[in-house]
Amino acid sequence: MSDIPAPANYTDRMVAVDELKNETWNYLKKDLSDVIGIYRTKRGVGTLPPALNPNHSLYRSWLLLKERLQARSETWNVWIEWYEFRFLGKTSSKVPNGLWKSIENKLCLRHDFMSSDDVTTINGIFAEQILEEVEALVDYQASVEFSQTAPSVTVSNGTIEISDPPTARLSGQNHIAFSELQDALNAMKAECDKNSASHLKDDIDSYDNSFGSTGWENPIPFAIRGDRLRRLLDIHLAKDAGSDIPDISDQTLFCFQNLVRAHNFAVSIHPDTRKIDDQLNEGLRGLDSDPLEIFREISRIYQAKVVIDKNSRETLDFLRKGIDADSDSASKVLLAFGFIGNVVQSASGWIWRNRKALAAGSVTLGGALLATAKWMLAQEAWLLANFSVNSQIGALLRSVLEILKSLPI
Repeated sequence: MSDIPAPANYTDRMVAVDELKNETWNYLKKDLSDVIGIYRTKRGVGTLPPALNPNHSLYRSWLLLKERLQARSETWNVWIEWYEFRFLGKTSSKVPNGLWKSIENKLCLRHDFMSSDDVTTINGIFAEQILEEVEALVDYQASVEFSQTAPSVTVSNGTIEISDPPTARLSGQNHIAFSELQDALNAMKAECDKNSASHLKDDIDSYDNSFGSTGWENPIPFAIRGDRLRRLLDIHLAKDAGSDIPDISDQTLFCFQNLVRAHNFAVSIHPDTRKIDDQLNEGLRGLDSDPLEIFREISRIYQAKVVIDKNSRETLDFLRKGIDADSDSASKVLLAFGFIGNVVQSASGWIWRNRKALAAGSVTLGGALLATAKWMLAQEAWLLANFSVNSQIGALLRSVLEILKSLPI
């Protein structure tokens, strides 16, 4: 049974009301208070499962309520968004999932919200609270870098600066992890020289090639190739007796498991590799479409149309040639996607911080920023499909696209 009581016992009474006025608000307030009460009695609950689904006996009641709310002159859309997230599990196109709990708590603490009987006032306060929470999130997203593994990007009205990403430096605990990982890798390489594990040799050698004398040369292939070993181990552990996958000895399996454990630990203690690993586990390979052409387009725009210094041009050219030459498709995608994210975050951050001046006309877009803004509008569908509202820069992207649409560019 769901942790959230279905709102149907209130919904039935709401749809029975001919004139949706103050009585409606009383039932909505009861639903909201119940959700907050559940949070307070179930400390540590991060996500409350939805209670309603199309098979629920009172789902039809919700549809009737929604239809009536939409027909009213007051702005009831805020309640519809909240109901659909909290009781149906639908993600809003404007409000990231993680903000609803804070919005709910703050509304229930507002005396003007809880005591008022005027639906226009109530709905206005609800909309203001949502806007306040979203803007606070956008302020934060405008201040952080999207990807530390792709070249960093600084877009301004005059120029664009592109610099190499920080390298993974090993020290202290990291050196210990690297040493343990090398021991585990050497043991697995020795197993691959045996006939039963020879089919793993190419993948183990590829993983080994991501290392230098003191650590991984680049965090991207290190994380991606290690993730492939992780998946190969899962395949061996789950294989059936009649499977075509070659058997490996208990000793080889032990060495394989030890290598993956050592890799997981090494990935977890460095922020660069941990971030890449998180992106892999979140399904970055399932992007709506190939980001390589999107990357090549913005690269061509920067190289042909904007002011870019010699070092930045060399960095961008090196990145483009590296992506074109890289045979590892997952590595290409991750690097291109990280660069696109850094471009969007940098340009969007500048636009968001200067939104009032842009609206007043005291500041206009120019240079690299104007070129980037036009590219973002042209690629709006792709960007929205691949940076969801719940992503690291999703709220910022959506807010800035709305700003750009209001500007004469």
